[in-house]
Amino acid sequence: KPNEAKKSLGAEIVRQYHGDAAAEGCLAEWKKQFEEKGDPVEIPEVTIPASEVVEGKVAANKLLVLAGLCKSMSEARQKINEGAFNYGADKTKANDFKDLIQIADGLVLRLGRKIVKVSCSS
Repeated sequence: KPNEAKKSLGAEIVRQYHGDAAAEGCLAEWKKQFEEKGDPVEIPEVTIPASEVVEGKVAANKLLVLAGLCKSMSEARQKINEGAFNYGADKTKANDFKDLIQIADGLVLRLGRKIVKVSCSS
């Protein structure tokens, strides 16, 4: 299988440069992310200005732009309509670009393969 070959090659390269423990960690992370569809251990963090949050919530399309996952509100609306966006531990999907999303520090946003963790500035 091509996928098995890719995992083996990746693990071997990591093993050569970083040792057995790092290679095993790499394989475990691969399995978690791609086979079990889990989130990676290290997720980049983005800061949302508190001035953009109204009563603890932000519209889904605006949140994607503020988080840097989309360049424009129209691109965000399109991605939401395609079903490419989900958030939180339970991977909730936004049904509409106007959906208000409760913002909390550590909220995980996923757009396709892009994943970020939100923090709110005060």
